Amino acid sequence: MEKKTFYIKTFGCQMNIRDTEIIAQTLAESGYIESPSIEKAHLVVLNTCSIRAKAEQKVFSLLGSLRKAKKRNPALKICVAGCVAQQEGQKIIKRMPHVDLVIGTQHIYNLPTLLRQAKHSNIAINLSDNYEIPRFVPRLSAADAEAGSPPPPPDMQFSRFVTIMQGCNNFCTYCVVPYT
Repeated sequence: MEKKTFYIKTFGCQMNIRDTEIIAQTLAESGYIESPSIEKAHLVVLNTCSIRAKAEQKVFSLLGSLRKAKKRNPALKICVAGCVAQQEGQKIIKRMPHVDLVIGTQHIYNLPTLLRQAKHSNIAINLSDNYEIPRFVPRLSAADAEAGSPPPPPDMQFSRFVTIMQGCNNFCTYCVVPYT
């Protein structure tokens, strides 16, 4: 059986870089393998940012070109995640009917479940504010930690973004963050 592959395109801010890492890890844990290109992927995830208008325009442009890819390969799944999905979810569905999944910022952990839902219906959408972040599970046992951890893979980066908080509720007149 052929392994399912995914490709993630990240638009916008540093928060999205971290969310992309979470999406990739969640998909890998569900048996997906990362694809080097959109053309070879079974699933394309566009992780979006609405803070930067140029990023939002690029998302809709890429979605337009993915329409052709979907016609060539109807089995291709297209997912829009992140802030643009959170804000414009229903508009995305109306404007881009070839999109299979639209998930808001709080539901990236649920992507495998939503993929299964999209398999049984034409679309899965989850933009609610109800969410649960999975509990931290240590990867090393106490004995492993005492013995010293194995050396990191050679391609491993030593800097990572860490989510401290999500969003803001100050509603400054010039800022869109509280609305995402």
